[in-house]
Amino acid sequence: MKFIVIVFAALLATSASIAEINAVTSTTDLAYFVQEVGGEYVTVSSIASPLSDVHFVEVRPSYMSKVAKADVVFRVGLELDTWMDRIVDGSRNGKLVIVDCSRH
Repeated sequence: MKFIVIVFAALLATSASIAEINAVTSTTDLAYFVQEVGGEYVTVSSIASPLSDVHFVEVRPSYMSKVAKADVVFRVGLELDTWMDRIVDGSRNGKLVIVDCSRH
C-alpha cells in the first residue's frame, strides 16, 4: 500500500500542474484501493467486472483503448491476471507506468 502512495506522489510531482491521474486496474478490489488512496486526484477504472472470473478475462480492443489513455496500470500479479500483459502490449502506450502489486 505504501508503494501505491509513492507511485501517486511521483506521478503528481512529474506533471507540470496538478492534474488528474488516469489509472486502470485489473480488478475491482484494486480499483477501490487506488480510489481511496488517490482521492480526488485519480480517475480509476477496472478491467474485470466484479462478477467475472479474474483468472480468465477475455481480452477486448476496448480494454486496450482504455489502457492506451491511462497513466498507470495496477495489476494483482502472482499470475492471477496474466491477460493484462496482452492488454498492455496492445495498448501501445509507451508512457505507461505498470505497478505489480504482488511485488510491493
